[in-house]
Amino acid sequence: MRYHLPALARAACAALAVAAAAACPAAAQDTVRTVTLQEAVARALEVDPAAVAATSEIANARAELMENRGAWLPSLTLNSTYSNSSNERFDQSTGRLSSENYTAQVATGLEVFDGGRRFFERRSANAQLRAAEAGLVESRFQVVLAVKQAFYEAAAGRDLLAAAQQRLTRARQQQVFAQTRLELGTATRSDALRAELELGNAELAVVEAESA
Repeated sequence: MRYHLPALARAACAALAVAAAAACPAAAQDTVRTVTLQEAVARALEVDPAAVAATSEIANARAELMENRGAWLPSLTLNSTYSNSSNERFDQSTGRLSSENYTAQVATGLEVFDGGRRFFERRSANAQLRAAEAGLVESRFQVVLAVKQAFYEAAAGRDLLAAAQQRLTRARQQQVFAQTRLELGTATRSDALRAELELGNAELAVVEAESA
């Protein structure tokens, strides 16, 4: 089975755009258009190089099969000539003097025996068409898989970011509460430091979630 890794990476860009819009909606509303999963898959199939190339291979295989079918038909050749001479001559068909001369020729032919060449060529053309169609199906499945993976990873990343932001909100509240208790003398310096450490860890978790 063939895997088109660069093509799959490009195919996932549509879903990654959804990830950016989901993770940072306030900043992305003006630059990124949010799309559904079906829209992302359809767009990726349109621009993926492997899928486009597989479609072209099918068209070429069908053209070759049609050419092979034409080899079974008789050949027809048409020829015609016209000449005009300054010297008149006697035309036996009309019984008159004429300086013009027309000729026409029709030839037809049919290849009766070719040693089985046309049978093998037709089988080969059919096999190439089936292979091209299978390649298109494979390419489409690979693109759909890559887009869906990126899409659901974006959705998971959005949920992780929301959880990290909630943790940051709680850490800020706890830090303010610990500082207030420290000023009132109901908490120790160690309690305030632990609250500040949790605040720093929560901020780091938000940054990591946004990067992911």
